[in-house]
Amino acid sequence: MAVKIRLGERDVDLLRELKRWPMTTSQVGLLHGFPSSKKSAERLCLLHRAGLLTRTPHFQASNQGKAEFAYGRKRLDQRTLVHSIGIAEVRVQSALWLRTTDWSWAFFYTHEVPTTGGIIPDATLMLRRAEKAGLFFLEIDNGTEPVTSTLG
Repeated sequence: MAVKIRLGERDVDLLRELKRWPMTTSQVGLLHGFPSSKKSAERLCLLHRAGLLTRTPHFQASNQGKAEFAYGRKRLDQRTLVHSIGIAEVRVQSALWLRTTDWSWAFFYTHEVPTTGGIIPDATLMLRRAEKAGLFFLEIDNGTEPVTSTLG
């Protein structure tokens, strides 16, 4: 049975973010300003118990064999989870870095921006500072997803 909870503004923001793409407990904590990993884990667990999020264990070598949960709004695919978490890490680290600069930016996951010309990046990053602008395509290849081509 799902637990009833009251959603705050941060909950709505992180649910919106996790609808876009899955993230680990620590990534959500960093991106959404939780005071500690423990606090982000507690809140994400509550949202999971309320039926608002799905989760799956995610193992990283840096965690010394301890699982960290990855959360999302839909079922998470174990075959591509490492790849997805890698893309999310670029999103989180970009956001943290950009908080210290006067650059404006937008980050789009692969399904959020239609592309042409055979390019299907994992993410697209647009940066702007004064009159300067840059468009960057991100591709993370760690052998966890099939290779396909739109060129035939």
